[in-house]
Amino acid sequence: MTIETLFKNLKKAVAYQERENSSFYEELGKRIKGYFLNQTYHSCYSTELICYAEMTMIKSYLTCITKPSKESFISLADAFLYDFMAFSVIPKDKGEKARLGIISIDMCHYMLGILTCLSPQDAKIAFESFLDVIDYEIEKGKKVHYRNTLLPEVFILYDLFTDNNSSALLNKYIGDTPMHSVYKNFLQLIDSDDENSINLAIDEMVDYHLMQCRNDTFEREFYSRVWRFIPVEIWAFLRLRVIRGKTISFVKNKMIKKSLPFLMQEKYELSQTAQSLKEVIYKNYVSNKVEETA
Repeated sequence: MTIETLFKNLKKAVAYQERENSSFYEELGKRIKGYFLNQTYHSCYSTELICYAEMTMIKSYLTCITKPSKESFISLADAFLYDFMAFSVIPKDKGEKARLGIISIDMCHYMLGILTCLSPQDAKIAFESFLDVIDYEIEKGKKVHYRNTLLPEVFILYDLFTDNNSSALLNKYIGDTPMHSVYKNFLQLIDSDDENSINLAIDEMVDYHLMQCRNDTFEREFYSRVWRFIPVEIWAFLRLRVIRGKTISFVKNKMIKKSLPFLMQEKYELSQTAQSLKEVIYKNYVSNKVEETA
């Protein structure tokens, strides 16, 4: 698949959503807001929240790369918060996550989005949930997916974003499987000032993304619709550079360049509604003071 085809498909997907599902989307947003503000939320509604997050995400992403604005940036950060709430906070145990269909295949992507947009506090909560899901799957004899790509990326970037040492646990899940060269190469350049080498490494990651974004099998990291469109695995690397004080303004790749205004934000803001929902979540499910987004 080419970058041009991917962007064309994104526009078609958003146009269809606006044409066929706009009323459903608005009603879903009202219901979700009511669940939280009235404190009637139940884990069985996580599927609604995930659906709302995905619809918000692709709509906001298209706006971010065509008509970037503060509102579109806020909406995209909101979408990652909704995923955080649905996957990481509400389902309280491994069994409940499994009943809701929450699996590590999806959580790799959501973890990378949380690392990109949300606070270290959110990332720590999400990572504990992520480990729960993987451990449960191993207990049930299921295969660990993306062992040389997204899985090690989550562990390594989690440590770099939050100053932890979880990478010591990685061997439990992937053994001696080496990290894919496209991610390893960029990781080695994370603090580099060599713009040419960084651009080449980004091109390699984008080429891999395009190769793996067909929906013929979930063995491909980007088989699902939203992650075909949004290269969150590349975003997380670039966001880490920004946080560490390194520029990304020189990036040339056509797929990534459109996202730079979003990724170069000093910090991400949430909408008033999303912030209110987050405060309810922390009060009722986490019992901690809410930190600002990344």
